[in-house]
Amino acid sequence: MDYIAAAYREVIAETRAIAPDAGPAPADEAAVYEWMAASTAHLSAEQQLARDAMVLKQSLKHAIALGDVAVLRRVTCPRCACWSLFWRKEDRRVACFNRRCRDRHGLPSTWVLQQLALRQVTMRAARSRAAT
Repeated sequence: MDYIAAAYREVIAETRAIAPDAGPAPADEAAVYEWMAASTAHLSAEQQLARDAMVLKQSLKHAIALGDVAVLRRVTCPRCACWSLFWRKEDRRVACFNRRCRDRHGLPSTWVLQQLALRQVTMRAARSRAAT
């Protein structure tokens, strides 16, 4: 329950930060995402991407906390574009299994969830624009 309450508070704080004129937040945690979307619909595309990235980051975090690390298999690696990401519990980062995908120190490429989420929503928005 503490985890859900923390996510709820994060959504409210983020919404208030980017849309200070948003109305009162709903008491029901399940309705907070709809409230956020409605309260931020008038913002710039960049601000909406940041909002959507936070929601995706929370979604990934929730799944991982419940033991569903397979959710990362639907996200491509930002560096090599392969489908080989996995969760490193010890440092709470996502890493790439691909042996050729290394950072400048020769270690596996890694990212925090916020980086992956922002990349995913940015790519989704670009595909959506290209389709129109």
